[in-house]
Amino acid sequence: MRESLVVRLGQDAAEPVGFAIRSGEGRLLDSAAAVPLSEVAAQGIGRRIQVLVPSTDILLAEARVPSRHRQRVLKAVPFALEEQLTDEVDALHFALGERQDDDAWPVAVVARSRMDAWLAQLRAVDLVPESMVPDVLALPWTEGRWTLLVDGQQAWLRHAAHGGFACELAMLPVLFQALVDQNESRTPLEVLNCGAGEVAGLLELDTEIEHRPCPDGTIGTMARQLGQSPLIDLLQGAYSRRQALGRLWRPWRATAALLGLVVALGLADAMLEIRQLAAEQQQLRQRIEALYRQAFPDAKRVVNARAQMEQRLKALRGSARAGGSDFLHLLAGAGQALQGMPAVHLRALAYRQGRLDLELTAASVQAIDQLKQALARQGGLKVEIQSATASGGRVQGRLRIEAAS
Repeated sequence: MRESLVVRLGQDAAEPVGFAIRSGEGRLLDSAAAVPLSEVAAQGIGRRIQVLVPSTDILLAEARVPSRHRQRVLKAVPFALEEQLTDEVDALHFALGERQDDDAWPVAVVARSRMDAWLAQLRAVDLVPESMVPDVLALPWTEGRWTLLVDGQQAWLRHAAHGGFACELAMLPVLFQALVDQNESRTPLEVLNCGAGEVAGLLELDTEIEHRPCPDGTIGTMARQLGQSPLIDLLQGAYSRRQALGRLWRPWRATAALLGLVVALGLADAMLEIRQLAAEQQQLRQRIEALYRQAFPDAKRVVNARAQMEQRLKALRGSARAGGSDFLHLLAGAGQALQGMPAVHLRALAYRQGRLDLELTAASVQAIDQLKQALARQGGLKVEIQSATASGGRVQGRLRIEAAS
């Protein structure tokens, strides 16, 4: 799996952002809490881009709609949540989570103006997100336990698989107590203190509270959690990648049609060139055949002039070797073997008393040994490695070839 770049946007476009790099297996590779977005963009090359957006701008709710058809549910959700909405429906974007067993649909509601602003902020630095998630849903989640993360003067509380909110730290006691009264329960609370100092006395509750360290910081903690619990991706409907590509494609249709015409003309020109090359190749074959018949007048049947000429030359070299031309025989064998060994380079050669010594450089000792085996497979040759020394990342070797007795 690809690595992921997780970016957490701030409330204002001018604010620094937090980012984390996560491996395909979910390991945290790098993170930083406050960096200009322009400096983060280079980290996204070759990685999935996952964006966390401020939950203070998002309403996380639940709508009960007895339907499995997402488009029908989307049309019904604004009416089901009408009492919780403060803006006109046309100005809002609704994103659905996965349907629950009791016909409950998790819903994230955000102003379209905020979605447009976030996407414009990312486009300005050439970041194209694959997903966009409310940051509170990136907190660790365990059934039957709430999670509170505190960082500076900001707090995030996740109280359901698809539910939670973010607020200023000073407002947390009031909102927390209202949530407790609404649920009429004493749910155990897990507190992650990511840099706020002492928070033990902040909430005066008669419930089990477990304080946990936050070694990875806010962005690291959220990046680790992504993909491990239920999420709501805001890039749906008009903001889905398919719709975005469609909007980008429309202005380029005429250009694409012109480009298609250019490509078609190019293909036609290429086909004409291929035909010309085929004709030239046929003429070349005829020339080779004529040359072969001129060199070997006794040839009766010509099927493949080039291959037949190589066989005749090989036979002539064999005759020369039988007549005592050992040097040519050894040189031809060495040349043939070296052609198939691009990792081995010939530096020098010497012929004395029927022995051909080759000085070589190679990438490894194994490469020289492979050359030796290639020579031995030709038959009629005795091959011996005289030396092989590693130096400067290369191997310098000496190979001796002589006719087998």
